[in-house]
Amino acid sequence: MDTHMDSTCVQEQADFNISEDHDGVQVTRILNLLASYLVRHENDQFDTQGRELARQQIQYFMAKNEPLEFILPGFPCKSPNVIDKSFSAMPDLGEVLAIERLDAFCVALNEIYPYGSRVTILSDGTTFADIVHVDDEVKTQYNAALRQLCVTENIIWADLIDLLLDAKHIHKTEGEHLRKALLKGISTGPRSFDKFVQKVSESVEQAKVHDKLCSYLYHDVCIERFSDGDRDSYLDSIRDKAYQMMYRGRALSAAIDKTYPHHIRLSVHAYDNAGPKFTFSLSSDINEAVSPWHTVPVRLLSGQFVQLPHAIAKQKHVIRVTNGEQNWCYLEVADSKLQGFNAEVIKSPAFGLKISDPQRLGYTCLPTNFLQKLSEQFGFILLKNMPDITQQDLIDFCHPFGNIYHWQFGPVHVVKPEEVPHGFVHSIEKTPLHWDLSMLPATEKKVEQNPKFSARCFMLYCKTPPVQGEGQTTIVDSRVALKLAGQAKVKQWQNIHITYETKLTYFGGTPRCYPLVDLHPTTRESILRYQEGSESKLQRFSLSSDAMASAEFASLIQEVNDIAYHDKCFVAHEWEAGDLVIIDNYYTLHGRLAMTEKSMSRELWRVQVY
Repeated sequence: MDTHMDSTCVQEQADFNISEDHDGVQVTRILNLLASYLVRHENDQFDTQGRELARQQIQYFMAKNEPLEFILPGFPCKSPNVIDKSFSAMPDLGEVLAIERLDAFCVALNEIYPYGSRVTILSDGTTFADIVHVDDEVKTQYNAALRQLCVTENIIWADLIDLLLDAKHIHKTEGEHLRKALLKGISTGPRSFDKFVQKVSESVEQAKVHDKLCSYLYHDVCIERFSDGDRDSYLDSIRDKAYQMMYRGRALSAAIDKTYPHHIRLSVHAYDNAGPKFTFSLSSDINEAVSPWHTVPVRLLSGQFVQLPHAIAKQKHVIRVTNGEQNWCYLEVADSKLQGFNAEVIKSPAFGLKISDPQRLGYTCLPTNFLQKLSEQFGFILLKNMPDITQQDLIDFCHPFGNIYHWQFGPVHVVKPEEVPHGFVHSIEKTPLHWDLSMLPATEKKVEQNPKFSARCFMLYCKTPPVQGEGQTTIVDSRVALKLAGQAKVKQWQNIHITYETKLTYFGGTPRCYPLVDLHPTTRESILRYQEGSESKLQRFSLSSDAMASAEFASLIQEVNDIAYHDKCFVAHEWEAGDLVIIDNYYTLHGRLAMTEKSMSRELWRVQVY
């Protein structure tokens, strides 16, 4: 026997076993992650049946070294019952949170499985819109708005026309034609629908499903109201519509199986998770299958967002948040008088929150913890028309937020252009993007204790605004910036360290080195830790990296700048007298746009809290 060949075979078998063991561990981790996102049925069958089916489906993609593919039919259209269930006909923060949850699921999968994952959301509103009395045009607008809500590289959008290969000539807005084309896929000849109804009525289990749909249409959607006391006729119409929903649902499932035969099927409906459909929780509540198109998003006093039927949400003490002209979410408050405040998202979908006080209740009525947590969740909070205050008033307002950082000149930094400035901060020039307390001297005691010491948040109060159109404070949503960069690039950036250096100023002068992407000190989320360079004659702010060639480093910095100033994550706040902004210093970067001499009177007061 050839001993070389024998040892080679042994080694190959060992490599195979190692690979097999690795794949087994990998599949188990993926299955455990999937299980953590599922809504569990009272007689749940995932552990006894569904887990093995999901394992086989996962191994199909692994054998091909392909991304794991999931499909979720859902996000059809809003419930037309805006009194009891929904906010309006268009998406709100509920859809944002649901999409981001699906994206977070993929991000976690991608950490386990090197070939990645994708979720195809099949927005199936065309299938049922006419039954629930939603115009196809409204459904189409909802569908289009969904695709613009979030930045994600893991979500693929599809709709009914993508299932019907022989109906590509039909326009998306021609709902009735698409529905007819869909039903052809399960047509078994004359009176196919009538035969289906007969089978459902003869099956105990299917009859229960029909009854649930009747209840859904009657109580949840409220697609019609009684007229002339004709209750019997109304109930008959509900029964027929429930049969129509079941019939079309069957046709939709058949089309999905044909077009996406290997995709792992996720569902928003309550199943026992035996497979092939697995009930995926679109909210943090994994005890109940809740969809954002039948509910409204409510931020509870605890800070947790939940989805509640509109009628129930309105029973709480809540502040309504709008996004432009649209209802967006509710913020629960402890006292009914606080409902007098108004709130509006500054940049869709959830960056910046403007709070106004039309009833002059006083912003000190709002609990510190409430404002602090909102600034973390939305990046920054803008309190409009704060009454004329003193510097001591500002200190008193900021003190409950934590420890105030004291400079040699005191706790309040008056940021105002000087005739002879010693740096860009006190000039009319642009201030580059940065985070506060990033360039403290290495000899500062807090830096000696923690080299990454910085402010947790800071407040800016506008004593005197610049002229409109200049001197805006720029704020960058680093969470969205990192999504724009993409998961693979973020991993690379975690290993890139940049050294920042500037001349000695009031805030330091010692060169400091930071990773481009770091971890939040408490949540452990990835955060962008970047400071923009400057070639200003007043103050040069230089960036360097010992580990990268100059051309490669310059390309990196250009890419980071392009992302930071991307419209999806960038805000330039126009100041008005009395504005008070609370900015989270971990989840954002900030700077200032240039001014002219017309804005020499611009005066902001800044207090930093750690």
